[in-house]
Amino acid sequence: MLLTYFLLFIILFTLMVKGGSVLMGRIAGRRIAACHQEAEYIIETGRIPDHWPDSDEAFTRLDDLIDHFRNSRLVADEPTREMLLNELDRVRGQWELDH
Repeated sequence: MLLTYFLLFIILFTLMVKGGSVLMGRIAGRRIAACHQEAEYIIETGRIPDHWPDSDEAFTRLDDLIDHFRNSRLVADEPTREMLLNELDRVRGQWELDH
């Protein structure tokens, strides 16, 4: 009987770990996709995304986005990273002049 409970515990624990890892993967995937979409929007339009606050916090979020791409392993190669960071820095400079 004790062996049955132990096996049931192991099975349930394994399923919970698997479910948790799938959930964390989805959450991380959504966050990464959001970063890339925000960067694309900012570079293409030069504007603050609509869902960002229109204040000094937008500068903080842009700096966080720049840091993300500076450190991310999900950029194709170093020339792409450099181009992306240059464009985000250019837009940041525009925002500073406008505010």
